[in-house]
Amino acid sequence: SLLGPRVFWPSRGWQRAPQNRTYRRAGALVARHPARVALASGAALLALAAGALFYSADYDSINQLPASAGARTAFDQVRASFPAGAITPTSVYVTGDGPVDRAKIATLVAGHERPEGVAQVAAPQYSPDGRTARIDVVLAANPYSTQALDLVEGPIRAAAHTSGAGERILVGGQTAAAADVRAATNRDYAVVFPVAAIVIGLLLAWLLRSLVAPLYLLGSVLLGYGATLGVAVGAFQGLFGQPGLKSILPVILYLFVVAVGTDYSILMTARLREAALDGHPPRTAAALAVERAGPAVAAAGIILAGTFTALLLTGIASLMQIGFAVSAGILITSLVMATLLVPGLTALLGRHAWWPGHRIRTGPDSEQPPAPVTSRGRSGPGGAPER
Repeated sequence: SLLGPRVFWPSRGWQRAPQNRTYRRAGALVARHPARVALASGAALLALAAGALFYSADYDSINQLPASAGARTAFDQVRASFPAGAITPTSVYVTGDGPVDRAKIATLVAGHERPEGVAQVAAPQYSPDGRTARIDVVLAANPYSTQALDLVEGPIRAAAHTSGAGERILVGGQTAAAADVRAATNRDYAVVFPVAAIVIGLLLAWLLRSLVAPLYLLGSVLLGYGATLGVAVGAFQGLFGQPGLKSILPVILYLFVVAVGTDYSILMTARLREAALDGHPPRTAAALAVERAGPAVAAAGIILAGTFTALLLTGIASLMQIGFAVSAGILITSLVMATLLVPGLTALLGRHAWWPGHRIRTGPDSEQPPAPVTSRGRSGPGGAPER
């Protein structure tokens, strides 16, 4: 506001209304065929989201490193000569208020019914006071693989706890820690995702003063999230043959894609509401909203997505997955969800989309998009210039 028009120097294009021909055509398409546009864009997102059904979490920090990294080379050499779990054995700790039962510990180490997948069991080590014993268990599989996590979380813990070798029996190590993280993460998914969705829905209802619009806006955003996860699964698990996606990726995607998708939806919906309040029919309002808000949404999405693509240059699998998935999600939400799906659904619902907060009165709907933009301004109802 201090610089005024000088902020646009040396261009004088700000004095003329922008000619957004691409988004004018897109808006006209939504206005003429809102049902087809909503169905086509929704079906495309749903098809992409189907890939999320094949999602598999990867807790392997070794495979995330480039093939030339020293730690990965060392792990490959260890795995070639020893059991893969030798790189980080799982430890079973037996402790009590008094001396532990060494006979039962010996029976546990002997392992006549040793769980399948255990390659070696080291001799127990006892503390000086005899109250604690440590038993190192070497797994045959990669200690960070899903197979190893299942083995530690299930049969190994069960065998240790039922041995009766001490008053307290604990299973530790990197594999056990990863298994605990997996259990906590899965439990949090069932709490965090629904709670976040409810909070976002309430905020949308408050901002839009509507109970209907937040429902399909939130559904559209969640569909965009599912499509993003499906694209990531198809790219990394399908195309590149990786065993899974980084376990934290769904949370990161949820934070970025849902947040950014909600922002873009609010921006588009605000334009839709303004046009409706100005008396435009629902389809004309959709065309105007796409023409006016579409370029800003697309520009913001492309710039933000381009920023995250820089992570593809790191060579670290987890960062590359984050960079690709977040970039794809931002583009999906900005170019498809916010620009096509949301205006199409709003045009179909008409004034009912704003119930009950806005008493919008519109005339009969029109199959034609708004009149073209001229250098003097946009045309309003009846051909009169809009001020």
